[in-house]
Amino acid sequence: MESEKLGKGVTIIGKTARINGEIIGNEELTIEGYVEGKISLESKVYVEQGGQVNADITSHSITVAGSIKGNVVVTDRAEILQGGTLVGDIKAPRLVINDGARILGRIEMDVSDKGGDAVSSPLRFEAPSNPTLLRPKFAPVSTLSESADEVDQDEKEDDKGLNDFLRNDS
Repeated sequence: MESEKLGKGVTIIGKTARINGEIIGNEELTIEGYVEGKISLESKVYVEQGGQVNADITSHSITVAGSIKGNVVVTDRAEILQGGTLVGDIKAPRLVINDGARILGRIEMDVSDKGGDAVSSPLRFEAPSNPTLLRPKFAPVSTLSESADEVDQDEKEDDKGLNDFLRNDS
């Protein structure tokens, strides 16, 4: 990434630097060290491998190879590279999550038609109570008229069947 940025107006926060405060501007920003506070840029943000950010970020685009703890809003494109981590919500019209990247938070991608209103598609990803098992909970249409006790009984039976399956699989 570094060769792409040379020759442009780029601010680099080096590996041993620690910044605590607000960063505002329109130049590209590369973070190799530690930043805490708030970042508001009209350009690109790069969080390099080893870079750590504990801040809310608003920018044109972002590429993450390090770690961010905070909410991110970009107007163009966000990319989380292998080994990159985001703990917080992200809002971006375009989002690329590479193999080996980690996100814990809410993802919102705005998709808008020309001349139409934006359609919001929020997704919520949370750490499961059992990290080896990811299973969405959906209520079948037929259970909508059932009582809460009947639905609870159905869920217990589903859980028992799944647990039996997992025991037999190992």
